Amino acid sequence: MQLNQQDQKKSVQDDQKKKQEEEAIFEKKRQAEEQARLKQEAENKVKEEDRLRLEQEIADAKEE
Repeated sequence: MQLNQQDQKKSVQDDQKKKQEEEAIFEKKRQAEEQARLKQEAENKVKEEDRLRLEQEIADAKEE
């Protein structure tokens, strides 16, 4: 009887450990995705700023 209780307790502990590991993996993945999204947004902003700067340079050149 006691062995069965110990087995159940170990099983519960193993399940909790596995769940914690899965949550940690999920959180790391979520953070990596967020970093990738922020990087992409920053790159897009730089591209947009470059495009606007070039358009302004073209407009200025046409005025001269």
